[in-house]
Amino acid sequence: MASRYVAVSKPRLLKHYRLFKPHYRFYSSTDKPRNEKYPDPKAHLSTRESQAGMIKNGQSRIAGEINRHPQMIEDAICRMMEDDDWATRLQSSITNFVPLLDHNLVYNVLNRNPSRALRFFQWVEGFGFKHDRETHYKMLEILCKDRRLEDAKRILLSMSKKGLDYDEHLFVLMIHGYAKSNRKWDIVKNCVKIFMKMEELGVPRTIESYHPLLQVIINENKFRMAEKFFDKMLSEGVVPTQHTYTLMISGFCRSSRVETANRFFEDMKSRKLFPDFVLYNTMINGNIQMKKVEEAEKLLMEMKDRKMEPQLVTYNSMINGYSQVRKMEDAEKILVEMKARNLEPNLITYNTMINGYTKVQKMEEAEKLAVEMKGRNIEPDLVTYATMIKGYVSANRVDDGLELVEEMKRKRFGSKVDVYSSCLGGLKEDCNVEEMSEAQRNVLKGVEDHVERLELLAMRDAARELSELASRLAADRQEQGT
Repeated sequence: MASRYVAVSKPRLLKHYRLFKPHYRFYSSTDKPRNEKYPDPKAHLSTRESQAGMIKNGQSRIAGEINRHPQMIEDAICRMMEDDDWATRLQSSITNFVPLLDHNLVYNVLNRNPSRALRFFQWVEGFGFKHDRETHYKMLEILCKDRRLEDAKRILLSMSKKGLDYDEHLFVLMIHGYAKSNRKWDIVKNCVKIFMKMEELGVPRTIESYHPLLQVIINENKFRMAEKFFDKMLSEGVVPTQHTYTLMISGFCRSSRVETANRFFEDMKSRKLFPDFVLYNTMINGNIQMKKVEEAEKLLMEMKDRKMEPQLVTYNSMINGYSQVRKMEDAEKILVEMKARNLEPNLITYNTMINGYTKVQKMEEAEKLAVEMKGRNIEPDLVTYATMIKGYVSANRVDDGLELVEEMKRKRFGSKVDVYSSCLGGLKEDCNVEEMSEAQRNVLKGVEDHVERLELLAMRDAARELSELASRLAADRQEQGT
């Protein structure tokens, strides 16, 4: 029944409403009905307080229909807003159709019509409708999602003039909105400004607003600022949680600031907040990236002491650490332990082990792993080929390297640009190219040229996909606008 409420003019509106209640008639503000008292035409909209008075003594049978069938009324208004331009005719159609708008109805219409929500929000307010906290929150949510942040900010700051109290969640919504902004250069500035506005307006700040702020600051690599706001949080008596420490530790590990991450890690434990599996793995991997294998070993033992069984990601990090420092016997022990726990090695495990064997020029061991990979139905990727070829070249097995280059060229790989970048970055790593023969250098140059071509093709594909996506989005917005 709701699908039949398609109204862009008064005759169509009456026609479709008669399908629902044929004995009712709707009057516009200029009609002069006989033998029936009609409300003041300016009183089309009402707050909760005045609603009861309008329904009182049966003065508005229409209001009774709204109460009994709110979903159908919402459907009709939404259809009108979708089918007509936002002009006087549409506004008149809505006011003729619904002389009474309560808060639930307004909220639901806003929720269902995000493209015209702001105009509807402002229009009903202009007629005297008093928005409450919920309709403001919904309006902010819509605007932030649509990245219309200046409009959202104006709506937020106008609340105090309307006698409405602020709460932290409204500002958290704005911080999330700025975090997703296209204007990457001033994300942090805007998030900090709206956060500090809370202090100016006397809005209490808790961990709920500090978390998204810290997340934004860390994502933008403003680590000194992150420490500053962490200390500010403590000075205000806001107690950090496990999630707070996870944000800080993950960010500092990712930026290779492992010493600072370790300080937060120890501070967390001093507060009787015990690290979980994710944090241990983060700390282990952070130390591995800095080649602090002994620190990683201590963390692994601490995990086990706390009855937390290492998983595949943990073992892969440890194997990577041992491979970097050429401790392949220790890497082999980790691999054996992993298999004993029925954890199957994956492509990352094999590539990491193979890379370690090429560093110590144990190509026979690397070859065994390559065969084992295929036996487990794990297809070697571009990293596997580049690593094996580099190993053959370093061991002066040029013919084997050339054979693998030809095999690599016959393969088709994915289009992930970061994989190609990783191959190029590690191709000449730990290789003394100046002391190589011309034949050895030519093999590496052949691999480099091939990978660069693949990378260029992948970048073109990615650019084309982005362009197609942008065209589709522009077409969708144009269609919505019309």
